[in-house]
Amino acid sequence: MAGNNLNGFSVSMFFPSGDPRALQIVERMNSIVKVICFPKSNLDGCKAHLDRVGAYLLLGEPEEGKALPIAYIGEADPVSDRLKNHARDPEKLWWERT
Repeated sequence: MAGNNLNGFSVSMFFPSGDPRALQIVERMNSIVKVICFPKSNLDGCKAHLDRVGAYLLLGEPEEGKALPIAYIGEADPVSDRLKNHARDPEKLWWERT
């Protein structure tokens, strides 16, 4: 890989409830980058982590006959308000996780 300048970095993973299927917070050390993953059903419980500008990824199960999951990428300020709108949107009923 000549010419590539690859520098190592660390990430931390935190599961506030102790359940990795619930809220997950992943942070890159010495960076402002933070990834927050949670099921749609836990949206209200994650609001404090989403009251900021950011990008988000909505994920759902693959459509019948397809191998890949459904995905939607967006950005908002604040993310919490936009995700609440998506949760009420009848065209996004497929959304299960961020």
